[in-house]
Amino acid sequence: MASRFIQILPRWRAINYVSPNMYVKWLSSLPKVTLFTKKNCPLCDEAKEVIMQYRNQIEYEEIDILCQENKKWFDLYQLEIPVLHINSKFIVNGHVDEKIMNKELAVIQDDE
Repeated sequence: MASRFIQILPRWRAINYVSPNMYVKWLSSLPKVTLFTKKNCPLCDEAKEVIMQYRNQIEYEEIDILCQENKKWFDLYQLEIPVLHINSKFIVNGHVDEKIMNKELAVIQDDE
């Protein structure tokens, strides 16, 4: 019976046991943060560091615009990276900092 449950221990709180369906529902309720990036980009590295401070509060996706399958994003953002989207909405390009993240996540939380 224990095989039907998984243990989740996020850094900010401990949840004993939840079913996989509950875990998926919990993940889907988190804001989805997408960072459009590429290799050898110091601003991208800085943006990732800032975003990772929120890793327990968000669902994170990173898109490398140089990958062949991401040509659409390369055409759109080639000179503007890093670019940050939250819940598929453009937030900022260039410099990403804690102030921006706090503001945008607070807006999303207020909307819920």
